Amino acid sequence: MKDIVRVENLTKVYQMGKVPVRALDQVDLEVEEGGFVSIIGPSGAGKSTMLNMLGLLDNPTDGEIFIKGKKTSTLTQTEKAGVRLTNLGFVFQFFNLFPELTALENAMLPLMMAGHPGRECRRRAEELLQKVGLGDRLHHKPAELSGGQQQRVAIARALVNGPELLLADEPTGNLDSKTAEQVLELFNDLHREGQTIILVTHEETLARKTKRIIRLVDGRVVQKEAN
Repeated sequence: MKDIVRVENLTKVYQMGKVPVRALDQVDLEVEEGGFVSIIGPSGAGKSTMLNMLGLLDNPTDGEIFIKGKKTSTLTQTEKAGVRLTNLGFVFQFFNLFPELTALENAMLPLMMAGHPGRECRRRAEELLQKVGLGDRLHHKPAELSGGQQQRVAIARALVNGPELLLADEPTGNLDSKTAEQVLELFNDLHREGQTIILVTHEETLARKTKRIIRLVDGRVVQKEAN
C-alpha cells in the first residue's frame, strides 16, 4: 500500500505573548491508502493542530507534509485550496452546516464550489444522503434534524467530492453515546469500502474501534499501535 499522507519532523510553535508554545514537536507519521487511523491524546496534546496541518488549513513552523507523495510546502494558497476541495473531506464536532440551507443544499456545496453542473451536484448529494440514511430528510434544514442526523449530513458533504482522505475532528464529541455509536459504524462502513480516514478523538473507546492508534502527548508521538 502507498502512503496517502507522510509527515516528517512536523513542528508547530505558537507565540503566546513572549512565550513560545510547541503544539507539535518533531512529529513523524505515515498513513497508508485505505487506512483507518485515530489520533488520540489529552486536551492540549496537539491533536487538532495536527489535523489542521494535515488538512492544509495551517502552516507548520518546521517539517514537511506530503500528500500522495507531493510536498505541500511549495504549494500556493490557491493550490492548497484546490487540494482541500478535491482530495480532502472534513468532518467537525459542531457539524458546521449552513442553517438556512437544506440537507441537500448543504451536501451539494463542495461540488458547486468546484464548478460542477447543478444536476450532477444534486444527483451526487442525493446519492450520499441516501447512503448515510437521510433519504427522507433531503429538504429538512439543520434545525429540523437531530444532532446525529446533522453529523450525517456533514459526512455526506465531506464525501461528495470523492475525497481520497477524510479528516474527522472529534466527530462524535457532540453526540450522545448511542448516536455516536451509529456515526462510528458509518465510518467503519466507509473504511470497509476503501475510504482512508484519520479521526481525532480524546476517547479511548472510540480510538479502539479504529485500525491504528497514534498517541500524542505534549505535541509528540509517544506511541503507535495497531488494533
